[in-house]
Amino acid sequence: MKDRENLEEMENKDKQSLRQVLFETVKDRKLYPFILGYLLSTVGWVFMTWMPKFMIDVRGLTYVEVGEIASLGSIAGIPGTIVISAISDRLKRRKVPLVGASGLAAILVFIFITAPIGTPLFVFMVLNFLIGFTFSFWVLLFSMISETLPPRSASIGLGLVNGMGTVGFSIFAPLYGYFIDLTGTYTISNYIIQFLILLMPLIFHLFIKECYGEIKEKWA
Repeated sequence: MKDRENLEEMENKDKQSLRQVLFETVKDRKLYPFILGYLLSTVGWVFMTWMPKFMIDVRGLTYVEVGEIASLGSIAGIPGTIVISAISDRLKRRKVPLVGASGLAAILVFIFITAPIGTPLFVFMVLNFLIGFTFSFWVLLFSMISETLPPRSASIGLGLVNGMGTVGFSIFAPLYGYFIDLTGTYTISNYIIQFLILLMPLIFHLFIKECYGEIKEKWA
């Protein structure tokens, strides 16, 4: 009977501790730039999701041609995560590759959308490969959040960032389609994508601090 009471007391303490850590994590302002930046990054994935239909409707490409473009963007994510991580470790910096890759990704999406009529298929294939490659900067967030937040809340913080990214994608994807239905064109939808995606590297640059090695120095 006593053992059961002790077990229940321990479970109650664990629940209180979990709620306390969750509350502390949500209040931690160091997490906010990660959430906002990652939230803005999802508009890039929204565009890549809508891109095949955009290219068919506006550019007049065939399904096969669009498939070739789209597949390269997905494939590029494999070397992208490896190379961007390696660059970060080589430089012993997180912020530089994060801002650099996210900035390039934003510029590439802007170029892809605004490319003139008659742009060769090969150019779009290269652009989408580079977009998929540079958007692999998300891999740095796994290290950066762990190096920025205390160990007791790092996993919860990462979960919150990832969760908000899913929420953002779930909101922006139908919103993109809504403006297409409303106006009959992709113009407003693409303006929104271009505006939000250009804010992404700005948020990372202004509000995220360099954190390489912080987990060892601050929390050891």
